[in-house]
Amino acid sequence: MSALHKALIEAIVYLAVVEGSDDREDDDIRVLESVFAELSHATPTELEGLLAAVRAELEQTQNPARIDALESIVDSLSE
Repeated sequence: MSALHKALIEAIVYLAVVEGSDDREDDDIRVLESVFAELSHATPTELEGLLAAVRAELEQTQNPARIDALESIVDSLSE
């Protein structure tokens, strides 16, 4: 897994699981939407690399909130 993949995964997972005020959660959703909008411009090879990194993270974690966030990434990128 590249450092870039790891950094992006950690940012997405953090935004997906962090709790805060309604305003902050709205901001987090907007950021996530922007990230996934940018990822829609990635090449198939780039997306496969990211998906492989996310799946590797899934295999290594036992944290339920992290698992949910990682599975959401896989679902979003697999559509």
